[in-house]
Amino acid sequence: ERINGGFLVYSPKHPASRHHLDQMISILREGNFSGSGWRKSGIGWTYGGQTVQGIQPYYYFTEANKEQEGLAQKLGIKMAAAHREIDRCRYNNMVQLDNCKNIPFDSIVSNHFTGDCGKPWHCPPKTNQLCNRLRIEFVKRCKEMVLSLAQFHPLLTNSSGAVEFVNSLNEGEWCIDEKFVSVSAMVRLLA
Repeated sequence: ERINGGFLVYSPKHPASRHHLDQMISILREGNFSGSGWRKSGIGWTYGGQTVQGIQPYYYFTEANKEQEGLAQKLGIKMAAAHREIDRCRYNNMVQLDNCKNIPFDSIVSNHFTGDCGKPWHCPPKTNQLCNRLRIEFVKRCKEMVLSLAQFHPLLTNSSGAVEFVNSLNEGEWCIDEKFVSVSAMVRLLA
């Protein structure tokens, strides 16, 4: 998989970003996807290929690059590719690559709970120090979010038990059970 859908940044206010987003939406609506990927390109036939994990690599490695090359030719200049690869150990770290398993925690911008770490609410076995630290931070930040939202949404403090649940989490907790799923669903509705 060349691009994971766990980390995307598009700014609809930026004209180029808006253009790329509109083009991908158009391709999605066209729906020309098969076992051979998007528009029979061989790109996007893997897990999540019918969604952002397939449409983005297809678009950026084919359509956007063709468009960029055409514009460069027309202007008589050399242009960079329409996409830029970023360090997957710092952004959307899935703790799958050896070099990503040993990266200092403080250098990670975002992570994706899949691969070697697993979802914290499935209580996966402790695998390595980085996964354990990511899970602990996840639980800590969820607790902070629920307590912060509870100030503005009485539903969280009244009958839901959400505040009581997050307050019961111990410092360093890394595994949270399915009760968390219902709390997080409620928070998503309220946020």
